Formats: sequence, structure tokens, C-alpha cells
Amino acid sequence: MNKTYLVEELFEDIPGDADNVIFKIPPEICESQGWGEGDTISFKVEDGVMIMKKIDSQIRNKQEYNMLNMKEWMELVDYKITEGSNYGWSCYGSDAYTLDSWNGVHGGGGYSFSIVFSTESTQTVYQVSAYDYTNNRAYRMINPDYVEQYRKEAESRDVLVNQAWDDVDYVDLDVVDDFIQKCLAIRAGEDYDTRVQVPVDFLDEDLLQYMKLAHERDMTFNEFVTQVLTEAIQAYDTDPVKFRQQHNL
Repeated sequence: MNKTYLVEELFEDIPGDADNVIFKIPPEICESQGWGEGDTISFKVEDGVMIMKKIDSQIRNKQEYNMLNMKEWMELVDYKITEGSNYGWSCYGSDAYTLDSWNGVHGGGGYSFSIVFSTESTQTVYQVSAYDYTNNRAYRMINPDYVEQYRKEAESRDVLVNQAWDDVDYVDLDVVDDFIQKCLAIRAGEDYDTRVQVPVDFLDEDLLQYMKLAHERDMTFNEFVTQVLTEAIQAYDTDPVKFRQQHNL
């Protein structure tokens, strides 16, 4: 389905509330997607495009929203496994197992990906890592529920918690898609964005307000959010005390 809508067809003013609007999903879209009353719809804005998707609570649990699942990692490495063994540390429990996918190249052109997961039926993913030997970069995601256990065991073993190898430190990522896109580029030998994506949550009413502001400034939503966050960081770096006072921090 491909149709263009006018702003007034999608947004409706709220009497007495100049700061917010009502977003109306066209009936034909609801019908084509099988959406009905009571369904929960997620909103995501990428490069000025709003992506709407029905949330099925049976598909992914909370942990999987913050971490890759086993299927995603296997697809990422094209089901190519080069090594596997029991995970040597105890921070993830006795059922932790690790798999590696290495392309067999040392140095330039070389890369490898690894995953630590539970061998029990839940297949909980504890940690995923990506190693770009061409550019001497290492990326990592640790399941938020196990970060503290991992760090404590690293300290007890006198291991530098952020060291990947030699003088290369891990860059910790928080967004699953950020990790996946970097891995795909590393595997293809392509340049990629080394910036780290930061998850930002908005209340529905705030999201619509910020979208309106971005539109008024002739910016995409991502550009608007990036600019606001950059200005906030600069203001904090300039005068941390003043910034905290202004924002009641």
C-alpha cells in the first residue's frame, strides 16, 4: 500500500491544548494491517519516516528487546560456526556456552563474532561480541541483567573489564540494530559508522510534540534529536553545575 497523506488528515488539534495533537491512524491502514481496537502499536522514526508495528507480546520478552536473540545471531554469521566450548567464567551460570564465527583471516580483512548463551530451553543470550581486525575495533553487548556479575568476576580475576586485546578496548553498544549493522559491514569489508547509537524513550505526547518541532525547523526527527542531545552535552561540558540546576538534576 502506497499513499500520501496530508498533515491535517493525520493530526487533529486538541481543544484547549496548544502543545499536543491527536495522531489518527487512517482506517485503511488499520484494515490492511489487521489492527483493531485494543492493539498496542509501536512507533519508530528513522530518517524522517515513521514506522508503525503491532507489538505481539508472545514474540519477544523484555530481555530480547535489549539483546540479540540466538536466531538473530545465527543469521548474522550465516550459520557458520568455527568453534564452541563451555564458557570459562561463572558469572553467567553453569549452563553458559560460547560459539565463535571466524573467517580464518589474521590481521587485515579478518573478523570474528562470538556469542555466550544458555544451553537451557530459554537460550538466554548473555553476551555478543564483534572483532574487526582490519581496523582494530571491538564491539560488545552484555545482557543488562548480567552486567554487574560480569564486571565483578572480571575484577576478581584481575582482568581489565574493557580490554578486548592488547591496546584495543571494547566499545559497548546498547542498541541491537547498531550492533547488527556494524557486524554486517565488518563481514562485508565495508566502511561503517563508528558512532554509538543511544536509545531514547519518549512519552507519546512528547514524541508528537518533538515531531512537530522538527517539522517546523525543516529537519528530520533524527536530525532534531541529534541536535538537541548535542547541545545538551555541550551545555553540560561548559558548566555542569549550571546545567544540573537548570534541569533539577
